[in-house]
Parts: sequence; structure tokens; C-alpha cells
Amino acid sequence: MFKSLCFDNNTEDSLVTPTPSMGVNMDLFWDDALNERDDEEIIVRHHQVPKLKPLSSHSRNEEVHQQSLNNQTSSSLWSNSTSSHQHMMMMNQIQLNNSSLNDSTFGITSDLKSKCSLEHNENNHHDTIVSADFEIASNLHKRKRASSVTTVESSSDEFTNDPIIGSGLVRDDDAEREPLKNISNTVASMMMAKSRQSLSNTALGSTSSPIKKKKKINLIDFEKKRRETRVLNVIPQTPTTCTRDQQSIGGLYFSSIESALREAQPFDTLLLHEGIYHVQRTLNINVEGIHLKGVSDKVHLVGMCPSNVLSIEHKSITISHLNISHDIQPCTSTSTAVSSSSGTNCALISIDTQSYLGDEIFQIHIKKCQLYNSVEHGILVSGVAEAVIIDCSIHHCKKIGILYTNNARGLVQNNEIFENDYEGITFRGRSHPTVKNNRICNGHSGGVYMRENSHPYLFENEIFGNKRSGIFIANKSKPYIKKNFIHSCKENGIVLKNQCAGKIEGNDIYQNAYPNLYIDDECETEIRCNKIRLGGSFGIWAKGKCKSKICENEIFDNVGKNILITESAKPYFSENKIYYSRSKLQTEELRGIVLKDLCKPTFEFEEIHGHSSSGVDIAGRAQPLFFACKVTDNSKNGFLIRDYACPTINECIISNNVYPNILAIDRAETVISKCKIHSGNQTGISIKGTPTTTIRESEIFGNSFSNIKIGGNSTTDIIESKIYNGRQSGIWVKEDASGKIFRCSLFNNRRDNIFMEMRGKMIISENEVDK
Repeated sequence: MFKSLCFDNNTEDSLVTPTPSMGVNMDLFWDDALNERDDEEIIVRHHQVPKLKPLSSHSRNEEVHQQSLNNQTSSSLWSNSTSSHQHMMMMNQIQLNNSSLNDSTFGITSDLKSKCSLEHNENNHHDTIVSADFEIASNLHKRKRASSVTTVESSSDEFTNDPIIGSGLVRDDDAEREPLKNISNTVASMMMAKSRQSLSNTALGSTSSPIKKKKKINLIDFEKKRRETRVLNVIPQTPTTCTRDQQSIGGLYFSSIESALREAQPFDTLLLHEGIYHVQRTLNINVEGIHLKGVSDKVHLVGMCPSNVLSIEHKSITISHLNISHDIQPCTSTSTAVSSSSGTNCALISIDTQSYLGDEIFQIHIKKCQLYNSVEHGILVSGVAEAVIIDCSIHHCKKIGILYTNNARGLVQNNEIFENDYEGITFRGRSHPTVKNNRICNGHSGGVYMRENSHPYLFENEIFGNKRSGIFIANKSKPYIKKNFIHSCKENGIVLKNQCAGKIEGNDIYQNAYPNLYIDDECETEIRCNKIRLGGSFGIWAKGKCKSKICENEIFDNVGKNILITESAKPYFSENKIYYSRSKLQTEELRGIVLKDLCKPTFEFEEIHGHSSSGVDIAGRAQPLFFACKVTDNSKNGFLIRDYACPTINECIISNNVYPNILAIDRAETVISKCKIHSGNQTGISIKGTPTTTIRESEIFGNSFSNIKIGGNSTTDIIESKIYNGRQSGIWVKEDASGKIFRCSLFNNRRDNIFMEMRGKMIISENEVDK
């Protein structure tokens, strides 16, 4: 705690400070503590500062007397080990004028004033500074980084009305500068603790505030509070053993749910006996902790009008062992057809907590219920509610099975959600529940739909047989989708659109009719460690301006293409295995990667092999980068480069392909650097048409035909490469091909190391060629 700032209650307030006379550099407080140099001298930069004049003897004596009083209650930042206390005070004290300094000189802001509780009392002999903390040092450190040299500006009126630093400050020209020493141990320890924490965070790689983890849903055990509460029995007809008065007084038996709810107290259990309960109007449950429970699976609640059957308006409520539905017949009486939702967001169970202002968690449990034949949704959860839905069956709803919206959260676990007209589960409006171990299938639309910046967690679900996509992600949603089985949908497995992000990890996505994974519209989703296979169209289709990271996946046996990238997409691929296992015969040729239009993808450390067509097909004006990839054992080319494509192939291994390992045609512009191209069943590199190709620092060897074949009107530069062990010529130049062969090493080729026909225009220089 800084205790050296003291205020005198003279006509002109003065600030007594032991700062040396050459200039006020409070940044040294930070440096000294940060480097733990309490007893070392610190060299301070000399810079232009206002001149300081000596204190008068009268003023100096007053200051010494004042400091001696202050020393009884506060300690100085500087020790006085080598000279007497009075001598040090005479040497180090200065008095600063109104025009010399301002608050910023000492790193004092309005916020800092309030934190330090600086109070000026005109009636006392001296003022005190009550609560100055580490914020001072932090503020000074920020000021030091902003300005390497601290200057003190003069201003005649700046401090006239300053409540913190008073007037009467005098400048001194001749006082000799002394080093700053011995920062208070308390302050230094505080500084060091903060600096060590900062250094520790830097060592761990944290350059910004840590990513907030998703808050875990903790199930609250409501039954503990219900053990000593009442059980209210509800039966469809009034029992003969009880009169109406007995029901109202004893509160044990009721003929309707409405009457039981009117008599219910917090944490009572309403036990519904077997039968059908016709609900004419919405049942509003507004007592805390109510448990609405069926005695068996033969308890049916039937909503007789197109409104919510149950509306939950209080926390800690449980609904269990009930069959809840709407009467599918139209309402016969307009007097009973009361719709609380006017046909919008009507549900069998509605949990709307948008008006809830409490601090406690608004958790609701829905367990072992069957919800079906809703005129709209099965369950609607809105607001701050935590809806825990476990072991339920939700089906044949006219709209959505479960709808989460408006920041709702919760847990959906072990449910069967099927044959709903819209999606099985929909997330809107920043909702973020956890969905685990459910079967979401055979929907008349999609399986799961999320939009409006929702970020749910989907874990170990099976999503299949839906008439549209298994999972549809849009509108900046950021889900975490892990270890799910997503298959046999009539459209895509997963769709990513409209700037969505999040992570898709460890899923098995297969046998969907459209591309297993469709990515569009500036999506930045991370896709990692998935199996993407047996798609009826493609494995992955990336288009638009997507920037997804696709790493460590297995992408195989998809019909047509394992990966298609079009338009201006810029995805990043790394360490994927892309192949055709031939476990299932296909009616058309399977290509590994197809690139079109203006896409600019990056591929690193990929394994691309075994396709019934080319491993990589680059067309349009695509500008991909391939680094350290293996492209092997494909039934046609390793790389087919055509149209106006401009690929860069760096440090790759291209081998054992049936057609030329690399075929460049049309007007493509290709750069091949530091690659190994070998053991092809035909040519190593074949260049036709009018492409421009640069081959640099590569090894081309052991191919069945010529290692390099150059024809047409192409332009090819071969620089500092090794071309050897070809079963025919090392380099065959034909037709009107041009370019240069420079500083290459050619040897052990069965025919000519360089064979150039009469029309060839290659410049050959500084090569090493064996005889």
C-alpha cells in the first residue's frame, strides 16, 4: 500500500514526496518490484523536465516536521540505511508547484481516486490516504508502455482547483539526483504476485481471456424435499367413500386436476390414477415443487382445445409417467376452445420463464412421459428455464417435437423422438441445452435444427431416416457435436450455413442421400476425427466462402467424389485419410478431391489413395496448396490439373498411380516443389496443351514411361531436380514445348536422359548428366 502521499492543511495544499528532483518517474515503482531489485540502483532516463527551485528554509522545516508526524502512522517507500532520517528528508523532499504536474503524472484517474478513497479534510491538520492498492502500479505500467519517456508539462492554471494535488509546489535546479531504493515489501510482493501470474499465463499460451467452458447441467434432487409432504390423489370420478366436504377439508382425494392444483402446497405430489383426463383449458402449474405423476402408463391427459395442455410457471416441478396429447378432432364448442397461444407456439407442455426474475435455477423435470398428436409442438422451453427431459417418447406432433428458444438450456437424454412433421428438436435464440443418447428418427422434415446463435451440445445420439437433413446448423450457431451416428437421411447428414462455427468431432456420418457434410456461407466450423462415408452423393461439399478446419477425418467410399470444393471456399484440411476401400461396388468412378471455380483450399499431410479415378482433380481457376501429402495407388492420375487452375504442390509424395502421376493440360499454371514423384505405371509428369509448369528441387524417378514428358505449346522450367531410373527417357521434349532445364541431375535412365525432338525449344544448361 502506498503511504508516501500526504496532504498538508495549509492555505495552499502541498504534496510531500521523496521523488528525486530531476523529474517525477513513477514508472520506476513497477520496474523495481517486477525485477525484485529492492536494494539495487536503477538507472533512469534523463529527459527534459521543468526546472525546480530550492525550498525556503521555513517551508523546508515545516515539511520535515510534517514528515516526522506522518512517519508515526505510515512507512516510506525508500529506506534510509546510509544516512540520518533528517538528512534524507532534506535531500529528497521537494515541493511541486500547481503548474508542474497533473493527475496523469502519477497514474491517478477518476476511477483510481475512488478506489484509493483519497479524502481531503480541510478541518484536520493533515490528510491521509486510506486504501491505495495494486491498481496504482498497474496503471503506471500501462502508462510506461504508452510512452517511453515521461515528461512533465507546465501549465499555469492546471492545478489551481485540483482536489488531490494542491498548490505550493516548488522546482529545484541544483538538487543532485539519487537512485530510488527499497520499495515497500508489501507493495513489491503484490507486484511480484501479479507479474508471476501474468508470466505463468503467458507460459501456458494464454494471450487472451480464457475460453469459457459450457456450464454443466447439474440435476437437482427434488424428491428430498417431497419425502415429508402430502400426496394428493386425483381420479377421473369422485370416490363413493368421500364426500365433497371431506375432499376439500382433508385434501387427499380430488376428482379433477384443477381442484387438486388449487389446494396444492409447495412440493406436494399430485398422483393421477388410471383413466382419461379431458383438459378443457390450460393447466397452469404455479406452485413450487409440484410433482404431477401418473400411477401407471394408463394415465392420459387429452387437451380438448388448441392451446397448451400444461403450462409450467414455477421452478422445481416434475412431470412423470403421463400420456399427454391433443384431441385430433376439431373443437365442438367455441366457448371451450380457448387458445393461449392463438395458434402460435402451442405445445403439450409449455415452460415459459421469460418473466422469471428469481436468482435460483429454474429447473423442470419431465420424465417417462409420452407426448404425441400435438397440434403444434411437443415441448416448448423458453427463457431461463432448465428443462430436463429424460426417458420420454415424443412423436406425431404437427410441428416440432422439442423446441428450445430465448436462452433456454437443459438436458434431453434417452428419449425417442420420431415422426414429427417438422424437426425432432429445434434450437433458437441462443439456446444451449445438452442433448445426449437420444434416437431422433423418421421425421417428416429434419432431425435437429439450430439457428440464431444457438450453441447446444449433441452427444452420442442416433439421428437417422429423416426426410430432410439429419442436422441443420445456421445463423451463427456454434454447436458441439460429438460421437453421434448420423445416417440414412433423405438429404444431407449435416448442413452448415450462414456463418456458423462450433465443433463436429468423432461422429459417424454415412449413407445419406445428399453429401454427408455440406458447408456454405463463411462457416468456420472445426470438423475433426469423424468418419464420413458411403454418401449417396459426395462425402464433403464445401462452397461459398467457408473457412472450416477439417482435420484427422476418414473420408471414404462416397459416391462420385469424396470431397468437392467450389466457388470461393477456403477450407483448411489436415491429416485426413481420403480413399476408396472398394468394400462396396459403385456405379460411377470415384474421385478423391475435386476442386472447381475460384476456391483456395489448403491440404496438409493428407493421405489420398485407392480411388477408381484421379486422386485429385483441379479445374476452373482453383488455387489450392498441397503440402506434405501422399497421393498414391489411384486408378487414374494422382493429380489431374486442367482449365486455368493454379495449384502449388510442395513436399508431396505422388506414386503408384495407373495414369501419369501428375497430368497438367489446358492453360493450368502449376508449381511443383520438393516433391517425390515415382513408380507410376505410366509417366511421372505429363504436360500437354499450353500449361505453364515449374518443377523445382524435386525427385522424379522409377516411372514406367518417361519420368517427365513435355508436349504441346507448354512452357516448363525444371530447376535443381533429380530425374533418374526412368524405364524410358529421363525427360522427353516434343512438339513446340519450351522452357529450361537448369542445374538438374539426370542419371540411370534407360534411354536418353534428355530426348528433345526437332521442334523443341528447351534451354539446357549447367546440368549433371551421366554418359
